[in-house]
Amino acid sequence: MSDDDDAADHPGVTLVGRWHDIVAGQGVSICESDDLAAVQGWAFNWNGALNIEIRPVLDDDECKAMLKTKLGL
Repeated sequence: MSDDDDAADHPGVTLVGRWHDIVAGQGVSICESDDLAAVQGWAFNWNGALNIEIRPVLDDDECKAMLKTKLGL
């Protein structure tokens, strides 16, 4: 894929980085988005070629805010 093709493959998703383990046939991508549907759409583009797991995570500030709300702090 060209750089333009790659960018068009994941609108609404910022790619932080990709790392490849060619020998094991595995890798990991880290991305950022406020739109889970955009992340799902990107994964769907590769559904026929790759096994994909999506794991949403929070940064420190997001986690603290969520926990304060849940714990009533």
